[in-house]
Amino acid sequence: GDGGGDSEEKDGVIFLGTDTSVAPGLDHKSVVDAFDLMLLKGETDNNNGGRSDTRGGAGGGSESSALGRSFGAPGTLAACSMITRGLQSLKGRRVGYCGLMLPVCEDNGLAEVYSRGGVSLGQFLQYSSVCGVGIDTYPVPGKSSSLLQGGKTPLSLSLSLSLSLL
Repeated sequence: GDGGGDSEEKDGVIFLGTDTSVAPGLDHKSVVDAFDLMLLKGETDNNNGGRSDTRGGAGGGSESSALGRSFGAPGTLAACSMITRGLQSLKGRRVGYCGLMLPVCEDNGLAEVYSRGGVSLGQFLQYSSVCGVGIDTYPVPGKSSSLLQGGKTPLSLSLSLSLSLL
């Protein structure tokens, strides 16, 4: 946070600060839509000599932009970093994570891109270097019993944490 532990009280309500995190949810637009706007705008600016055209139609782009989903395309890691840095640089009293979060099972657009192979688990691990991804929310192929072989993984034993794969 940015408040040094200070808080304000007004009318019996204590204000500790604002969590500026962008956290997806299943009941509103996907964070993927924002990435489409950011990444496709840059692509169309480059293809049109700097003229902005966010329609994403002809003019040639990658397969992902033709499908209307640029998340996972080149530039995604840089966009994740820019968003996180922007959220963490906002002035005022901040509390909580204050960054970008990309949990695939909590955002319909992320789930769609991940399930069709537009982005891999490995890419999300890369994105975790600049933002939160909630890697424990990602589905993995196979039966969990065969993955765990006895219930405890070496990682969970060494960290004294309960790690699960469902």
